[in-house]
Amino acid sequence: MNIDSAQYYYNDTSPEAHKISLKPNLKAKFNGKTHHTEIIDDNAEQSNKSNKNNHINGRPKGQLAKCKICGRQCLYSFYGVKSCESCKQFFRRVVTKQTLFTCPRRNGFGNMVKCRGCRLDKCLVVGMDPTLINVPHSDKFKQFLANLEKRKRSAMLMQK
Repeated sequence: MNIDSAQYYYNDTSPEAHKISLKPNLKAKFNGKTHHTEIIDDNAEQSNKSNKNNHINGRPKGQLAKCKICGRQCLYSFYGVKSCESCKQFFRRVVTKQTLFTCPRRNGFGNMVKCRGCRLDKCLVVGMDPTLINVPHSDKFKQFLANLEKRKRSAMLMQK
């Protein structure tokens, strides 16, 4: 067997045995002979290909969850709840601007996308924590947090 075209195998019969290929490094020559300095792990290349198949747009497949507020797909938890980016931003704006929206129908969790009052109620009921948002804690903000807590309790009663 010629070393220039040799493929070596471990003496391991387990399924995890790696196939090693030696490829010549054409730039490294010593006395006119090519040195084999580049080692290729064929199993690693195959696992990289399978990892690419397990990703969607660079994100892992199968790890998408549903937003607890609107039901869209999401990857992360924000303010203590699995939520999508738009619900996170909505809740952050409500808390930073200290705005309380009300539902004109008050029918309890109607259309989460169209009704801001229902969306806020749902954010509170599923457990989004307004204290996790970086806002200066003034007396006005403490009063706003108390109002949010009352709103959460009434929304939980309406849900039942």
